[in-house]
Amino acid sequence: FDVKDIKSLQQRALEHGYARHVSMPVYLCGYYMSPGIRLEKAGSDVKLCALLCLHRGAMDDSLLWPFEHNIILSIIHPLRKAERQLELKPIRSFGAYEKPSSQSNNPATFAFPSLNLADLLRDGYVSQDQLRVKWEVLP
Repeated sequence: FDVKDIKSLQQRALEHGYARHVSMPVYLCGYYMSPGIRLEKAGSDVKLCALLCLHRGAMDDSLLWPFEHNIILSIIHPLRKAERQLELKPIRSFGAYEKPSSQSNNPATFAFPSLNLADLLRDGYVSQDQLRVKWEVLP
């Protein structure tokens, strides 16, 4: 998915402590979810963290709960075949990974590991105020 208006999100994070972008819901490994990113102020820097929101889905009764698949979030360079990756592991006991009892669970942020947004900007990962994100749920 593409995250547009990165500069605006960065400014919001610096002013308010955080900003987030949540993509449209998709089915990944049977789970209905909205992957996303959260930008968090860290001193004078902004760090990029993964964000996940689980929704009630058509296959919920046949899935294992809580959700505990490892995730790889990749930031894709727009010109080179380069990626920056975060490997993420949900915390089993965190309520955001339980089977949704309402339409959607509260979003969960993976605060660690994270990427420094300034590094992504400097190294050309942001192009035309846009960031390309790939989200993989591992079986």
